[in-house]
Amino acid sequence: MRRLSFVIALASFALLALVTGVVLLGNRSAAQSFDLVGVSAEELEAGGVVLERPMSDDRPSIDAEHASDVAKTRHAPGATVRQVVLARMGYVIGFQDLQLVWVVDFDPDSILPVPPFGPAPMSTDPKDIETIFALVFVDAKTGEVVHSLELSRATPLDE
Repeated sequence: MRRLSFVIALASFALLALVTGVVLLGNRSAAQSFDLVGVSAEELEAGGVVLERPMSDDRPSIDAEHASDVAKTRHAPGATVRQVVLARMGYVIGFQDLQLVWVVDFDPDSILPVPPFGPAPMSTDPKDIETIFALVFVDAKTGEVVHSLELSRATPLDE
């Protein structure tokens, strides 16, 4: 009887912890997630990234201009920066590990098109490829590029 009471109490605690965690996570992401210019939170999530607004005590060690220069030099020489935003970034898998980053959002028209991957044969001719968005994530403490994400669309080849 004592063992059964312990098991029931343990199961009740586990259920309460699970429900509380789900509610807190849902409230946290709904209240703090945000879209970028031309890039929705859903598109970011599809690319495996979740962004949240920075906390009030988050202090970057590098400024937005430095982050922009790093992103342009390493990933998009000659491209035009559309927006630079300070955010906390996490991955869809491992969401709790948020990192303070500068998100450098490039004007899609200024990016050299990269053919998308997919099951259907696609044109690799740059005139048939449209860049939807191109982002580079720069660690706001170290100035290192930690991630990049680009979405493009290509004309399917006629079979």
